[in-house]
Amino acid sequence: MPIELHDVTHVYMPDTPHAVVALAGVNLKIEDGEALGIIGPTGSGKSTLVQHLNGLLKPTRGRVVVDGHNLADKGTSLRAIRRKVGVIFQYPEHQLFEETVAKDIAFGPLNTGVNSAEIGQRVQNAMAMVGLPPELADRSPFELSGGQMRRVAIAGVLAMRPQVLVLDEPTAGLDPRGRNDILKHIQELHTQHGVTLIIVSHNMEDIARMTKRLVVMEGGRIQMDGSTAQVFAETERLTEMGMGTPQVVMVMAGLRRRGYCVRLDVQTVAEARDEILSCLKRGQAGA
Repeated sequence: MPIELHDVTHVYMPDTPHAVVALAGVNLKIEDGEALGIIGPTGSGKSTLVQHLNGLLKPTRGRVVVDGHNLADKGTSLRAIRRKVGVIFQYPEHQLFEETVAKDIAFGPLNTGVNSAEIGQRVQNAMAMVGLPPELADRSPFELSGGQMRRVAIAGVLAMRPQVLVLDEPTAGLDPRGRNDILKHIQELHTQHGVTLIIVSHNMEDIARMTKRLVVMEGGRIQMDGSTAQVFAETERLTEMGMGTPQVVMVMAGLRRRGYCVRLDVQTVAEARDEILSCLKRGQAGA
């Protein structure tokens, strides 16, 4: 299910002395089944952009087209679009409110007319997708760990069976184990169930691990757009924009500055190891 932004501009408090241009002429096409990362300094427009993807925000100018439907058209059902494009904001566990885990996960489908016979199956499937054991279904979500609460919130969106999952800082505030668990299950949604992923994060390691394509935003505009490896290889440009890069890329860039002929478009420790060994075998330094 492709999503297209055509010359999208968004102005907060337009026609006032406090007007702020959050997006300025953004053009972006997200293909069905992609794993896309969006990074940028604070205030670059990342969160504003993703809120346009299912009509939570409307552009001041320009068009957002989801699966062939212009979100501004009167005939477009935003409720139907939001079933297809699920958005999970930072700290989604703060939005939990039901008595039990199962009721919280079921809330969305119940309010979109899914029959009660199907609700139970959706709850079970969503819990399994995020690695929540069935015995937690009748527990209060507020008795769970932070990582488990995050999974409940994600399961509530998955119970709507979206084709696109938008995650804004999905691992913020989690310990390393909780972070790894969440990313593992999100990645499985993409690889095993074909869900399109759009991830906003300040964590460069998470982005390198989860995405194949990367968009860099600054000043409400897209400044870079390419494969994740290619964008992270632009270490100097990213540094000028106040952005970091994954630690493994920083190590490779340091070796390059010391004269070793290593590639910069590596993203994992294993890739870095192989590239360093290859360079040493070639006996090439000072290239």
